[in-house]
Amino acid sequence: MVDSDIRDRSSVSMNASVTHTARRFRARLRRALLGRGAVAGASAGAAAAGLLMLAGRFIALPRQASDRLALAAAVTALAAGIGAARAMRRTPALPACLAALDAAARAGGLVMSASLPGAAAWRPPAPPLPRVVWREPRLAGGLALALTFVLLTALLPQRFFVGA
Repeated sequence: MVDSDIRDRSSVSMNASVTHTARRFRARLRRALLGRGAVAGASAGAAAAGLLMLAGRFIALPRQASDRLALAAAVTALAAGIGAARAMRRTPALPACLAALDAAARAGGLVMSASLPGAAAWRPPAPPLPRVVWREPRLAGGLALALTFVLLTALLPQRFFVGA
């Protein structure tokens, strides 16, 4: 009777530890997805703001550079927020994170089945927290190109657009 109590307690503590690790991994993934979505949205928003501003410059709508920059910043920030929100919805569920932890620990399914009855008899290796690496130079380059376009469109004098 004492052995079963010890097993039950160790199973609960191991399950809580594994669940906590899976939640930390899921939070890391969520932050990476949020950043990636925000950068993608900001680059699309900056490009759209640049095109809107270019059309407005040809018909001479906003005359002040500060107004044009405020419009560009608002459109870019709105698009970045929408991109971040859409990307956060792609965060994997907790069972998928447990499967990733199980694969990283090479535990053969022991991490995923830690909450099942009888799992306390098997000690899986401590699951290491996999690294979340975000390498997207194309997105960063696209953002830099879109921001350059919108800044040039906003800051060039009106005489470049009147004769066209």
